[in-house]
Amino acid sequence: SPCDPTFILGCAPCNVICSIIFQNRFDYKDEDFLNLLEKFNENTMILSSPWIQICNTFPAVIDYLPGIHNKVLKNVESIRSYVLKKVKEHQESLDVNNPQDFIDCFLIKIKQEKHSQQSEFIIENLVNTVNDLFGAGTETTSTTLRYALLLLLKHPEVAAKVRKEIDHVIGRDRSPCMQDRSHMPYTDAVIHEVQRYIDLIPTNLPHAVTRDIKFRNYLIPK
Repeated sequence: SPCDPTFILGCAPCNVICSIIFQNRFDYKDEDFLNLLEKFNENTMILSSPWIQICNTFPAVIDYLPGIHNKVLKNVESIRSYVLKKVKEHQESLDVNNPQDFIDCFLIKIKQEKHSQQSEFIIENLVNTVNDLFGAGTETTSTTLRYALLLLLKHPEVAAKVRKEIDHVIGRDRSPCMQDRSHMPYTDAVIHEVQRYIDLIPTNLPHAVTRDIKFRNYLIPK
């Protein structure tokens, strides 16, 4: 029967990232997990809106005009607070000789470089990196998977070739690994074609440099 896979395709990538960062996956009914998903999805919808494109083009308006951009900032702060709480829990249970996840590994690097004035391993960067992993890996992955299912339904001959390659290289008795990718050119090409077709982040993200920098004879001003 027909089904809408949006929810489960949103949960799965987020839980993979959770297992890397926090060492544990969440039940799909867990309130903290659902709250995180809701904020990620809400921010994605807002950041895709015409109003945000205006804010990106004319950032000066952000400080003076009310609008949904304030909801994004509120959601980001809420996610940041949750990550900080998790970091504090990790600090209390940290075993330097037995790191369990990404946060543990980062905290160990902070300890190792605590006397370095130039170290990038600080709590602020840990929180920002975790936010980036969630922000860049959750909605983007779930959207790609959702469109991939739709496109494979519309092109069953492509789906058949992908399945044949998966069966030949991976089989049915083990999980895929990164080394399989180089032996699966057709599947790799299909994934790239899905991403080209859906134009996932058409305007990318706004970038800026914090100081003047020269790159290949070009000056990029602060």
